[in-house]
Amino acid sequence: MSTIAPPLAPSVASSDGDRYTADRAARRHRGRLGGFSVFTALWLLSVLPLALYVDDGGGAGLVALYVAVAAVSLVGATAVRALYARLRRRQFWSPWLFAFAAVLATVGYIVQSAGNGGPIT
Repeated sequence: MSTIAPPLAPSVASSDGDRYTADRAARRHRGRLGGFSVFTALWLLSVLPLALYVDDGGGAGLVALYVAVAAVSLVGATAVRALYARLRRRQFWSPWLFAFAAVLATVGYIVQSAGNGGPIT
């Protein structure tokens, strides 16, 4: 007969660790996908007021202006995100890219619509 005592804690099989790693990766993937979806929609909606404010007409001119404002805000956000990713050694693609593009488009609208006597003089 053996006098070895059983372990106090149950042993963790390698499959438990693998399952945790797989669950964590899936959870992070869902979070990033949700972040990209929400912030991309926010960015697209935040570009619209500036395009409508600048263009008095409609039709093709409005669409072209919408695309131009979207491109300018996204290029600015891409430059800032690339600098941040390079300095901090982080991944470039992040939902924060679109969140910052939405902030840039909103600030652009506020500055453009301020004019004389507006909130920013």
